[in-house]
Amino acid sequence: MSDVCRVPKPTADECRDTGMALVLGLLLLGYFLGNSVLTKAAIPVLVVTMTAPRLFYYVAVVWLGATRLLGAMVSRAVLTLIFVGVVTPLGLFMRTLGRDPLRLARWKRGTESVLVMRNHVFEAKDIENPY
Repeated sequence: MSDVCRVPKPTADECRDTGMALVLGLLLLGYFLGNSVLTKAAIPVLVVTMTAPRLFYYVAVVWLGATRLLGAMVSRAVLTLIFVGVVTPLGLFMRTLGRDPLRLARWKRGTESVLVMRNHVFEAKDIENPY
């Protein structure tokens, strides 16, 4: 079973946070839908959240599991979009210009190293303003 599917047991603070998220959800739904029943239902949920947060244990398990799964999916999607939208076009652009910053073509051609030797003696002024 992967780490994404494994949800640790919610703590009392996480149960309280889940209750508060439920209260916020009820208040927002009540406001935007114009339903006063949902707004009034937020008050007892808030009281239970503040007095006995462990009553939201199973809701917290579902809530935390869903957020963990959603976070894993969104992070992979965002990283994929960045790679496809930024890194790949930049690499293709540099290839069309004939740039080879890693010197891969030279490395594949010969047997000698492509490392650049720098014989630089550092002085105090070199590290005064590193940024």
